[in-house]
Amino acid sequence: MARRVLTIHELTFREKGKREGAGREFAPSDLLGDDLLELFYTWVAGLTKSDTTDPSTHTWVTVNNVFKYASRVLVVETSVGTSGESGEVVDSETGLTEFQLSSRHAPTGITRTVLLVPERGRSAFLMSEGSRRGSGGSRIRQLFVKHSTENLGLIKMDCHTVSEGEAWAEHAKLKEVELRVEGRPVDVADGPNIQVGVISHVARPPRRGFFPRDLIGQLIRDKDAAKRVVGLPTEATADREDVYITLVEGQRQKKFLLDGGGAPSFRLVLNEDGSEPLSRSEIVAKCVEQLSEIAGRTGKIEWDPRWGKQLKEKRGENFSMAHS
Repeated sequence: MARRVLTIHELTFREKGKREGAGREFAPSDLLGDDLLELFYTWVAGLTKSDTTDPSTHTWVTVNNVFKYASRVLVVETSVGTSGESGEVVDSETGLTEFQLSSRHAPTGITRTVLLVPERGRSAFLMSEGSRRGSGGSRIRQLFVKHSTENLGLIKMDCHTVSEGEAWAEHAKLKEVELRVEGRPVDVADGPNIQVGVISHVARPPRRGFFPRDLIGQLIRDKDAAKRVVGLPTEATADREDVYITLVEGQRQKKFLLDGGGAPSFRLVLNEDGSEPLSRSEIVAKCVEQLSEIAGRTGKIEWDPRWGKQLKEKRGENFSMAHS
């Protein structure tokens, strides 16, 4: 299976029309008598394919189901893909064409979004899984921001990206840089022109060494920096280029996807290529682990250990979206 990454957003609520910090603040569990968990559940359950699909970007998103995983946790499972380009579906082992794609077809994958709404506190957290197919959670978040603006009355919702990657970059050591390219043609001498799906170029420092820490900033700011690091010509082009870094602190290491030109700068890699996607329980546990570590490293989140315990109180309520 393809590599998966995690993006975390913090949701806070304040009085509309007042600058941040000046007006009244609201707990997500008590938005003038309404609970964000129930508001979000009802809203997602009512979405249809026409709501979630984005024709302007040829992005196909549909909500498969909404799952009340625990007393204060929702899991939304979505299918996501893009259309607009014809081609073929090829068996990667035999090379045989299995299916002809038209510009109307959108090959899709399943991604999950986790919403944690604590009983107490001023923050809720929306955590989205992303894959090569895209992130259904990203589309859901965009739609919910618009929905909240139009329907929360006197309350304004603020949505901020949260990452521990920046904190890791301040103290950890840079062990590896990977440039992953898709769709770059490879010319074979005296042979056919071969279209390669994905190629990974990896650069590591000399044995037991590390790259200078300021290289991370260069990789974020300069789109050609990763090419120079891995030894590719800067004029080389591809349909898509992703840069990953591996950071080491003590006995621990984590891999992040870098996004240049805007937040989030770092997204945690959940699982590598070739490994199975995390189960529903595993992805929720990973989300909680990340929130706890971000709280400890950055101090930007007020983390309550009881939130982790709430995740063990599984409810198992499932709302099928097949009717949409």
